[in-house]
Amino acid sequence: MEKPKDGLEGLRSLLLRYKRINLAFLGLIAIVAATIVIWAQSGGELPFLEPSKGCIKCHKPEAAEYVHTPYKDRDCTECHSAHKKGEKSKFKNPVEKLCLNSECHGPIGEEISRHFSHLPAKKRRCLECHKNHVSSHKSLLVKNPEELCIECHRVMEELKMVDKHQPFERRQCLSCHVAHGSVFDKGLRNQQKKLCIICHINIARAEKGNFQHLPFEEGRCTDCHGAHATNYQSQLLDSRPRLCYTCHSEIEPLFSETSHHPAKEGVFTCSNCHNPHSDQYRFLLSGQGSNFCFKCHSDKRGPYVESAHYEVVRLGGVGYCTNCHKVHGSDYSPLLIQDSVSVCKACHADWAHPKISHPVGSTYVDKLRARQLTCSSSCHDPHGTYQRNMLKQVPDGLCLKCHKPSELQK
Repeated sequence: MEKPKDGLEGLRSLLLRYKRINLAFLGLIAIVAATIVIWAQSGGELPFLEPSKGCIKCHKPEAAEYVHTPYKDRDCTECHSAHKKGEKSKFKNPVEKLCLNSECHGPIGEEISRHFSHLPAKKRRCLECHKNHVSSHKSLLVKNPEELCIECHRVMEELKMVDKHQPFERRQCLSCHVAHGSVFDKGLRNQQKKLCIICHINIARAEKGNFQHLPFEEGRCTDCHGAHATNYQSQLLDSRPRLCYTCHSEIEPLFSETSHHPAKEGVFTCSNCHNPHSDQYRFLLSGQGSNFCFKCHSDKRGPYVESAHYEVVRLGGVGYCTNCHKVHGSDYSPLLIQDSVSVCKACHADWAHPKISHPVGSTYVDKLRARQLTCSSSCHDPHGTYQRNMLKQVPDGLCLKCHKPSELQK
C-alpha cells in the first residue's frame, strides 16, 4: 500500500495537475480565436459547417410542392455566394451562366439559340417565369401556366371572340408552343400543318387528295384560319366568300353578274362546291362533269343522261354542263355562256326545218311565256325530255297552243 505523501510533495502534485488543465483550456481558446479569424476572412462562412446549417440560421426555409434541386439538397452555395449578416445575397454568376451551365439547365441554352427564342429566355430573364427555390406550380413557375402567359401576351380580345381554338380557350399554350426556343416560327412545336393535324385527324386525310389547295399543300393553315380565335365559323379569318376573294379576286365580279350561283354566307358559299383543303378532281371538286352538278340539280339527271345532249363534246367534256353553262356567273340566264339562241346555234347551225323555219330571237315574243322567244322558252328543253327532239310536249299539242290549225296547213 502506497504511503501518503507528505504535505510539500502533495502540494507540488496538485499544482502540476492544474497546470495541465490550464494548458488544455488555453489551447481551446486558441482554436476558437483562430476559427473566428478564419470566419471573418471568409466573409462569415464557417468552412467546416454544411452550407444549409449556416444559411437556415437566418433564412427561413421555404416549402411547396415543387422544389429546386439545389435548394432541396440545401446546397445554397451552388447558386449563391456566402455573405455576412446584413448583406444582401448575390448570385455566384450572372443568371445566364448560372442557370444554363452544362450541369444544370444546359439543354435550355441550346433551345434558346434556335431560330425562334422566347423573349424572356432570349434576354436570360429566367426569374420572370420561374421561381428559384420552391413553387406550387410545375417547373417552378411563378404562376399557374394558364395565367402566366397572358400577363405578357395580350389575348383578352381574342378570348372574347365567338369561335375559339380549344387549346387557346383552355389557355393550354404549351400544347402548340414551346416555352424557350424552337426551330419554327412563333415558337411552334412543329411545322404548322404537321402540328395542326395532330388534333385535326379529319384534315390529315386531306393529304391524300389528288389536288390540294395551295395554302394547305404548303402548310400555311393560318392563311385562312386564326390560330387562337376569330368571329367566324371554323375560325376563318373572314366570312365566306369574302375570305376566298382575298386570293381569288377574279372570281368576285362573276357573282355580281345577271345570272350567278347565290354566293352568300349561310346560303351558298365556295365550299359548297370546292373542298378548302383537297379533293380528288381539279378545282378541288369532289366529282367530275355533270355528275358533280347532279349533286344539287338531281332533277336534271333523268332525262338529260338519256338525251343526245349528254353525248355532246364542246368546251368541257362529254355531256358536261359546262358545254353550255358557266360555273360562277354569267350575263345570260341561266348561267349560259352566250345568249340562249347563240348557244343553240353553236351546235345546231342548220336548225331550220325544210318547210318550217320558226322565228326566234329578240324581235319575237313567246306568247306563252310573255318574254323573248327562244328555242327553250316554250318548245324545247335542253336538258332532255321523253318527247322527240327534246320537245316539252307532244308536237301537235304544243304547236296548237300558239298556232291555228289553218296556219299549220300552209
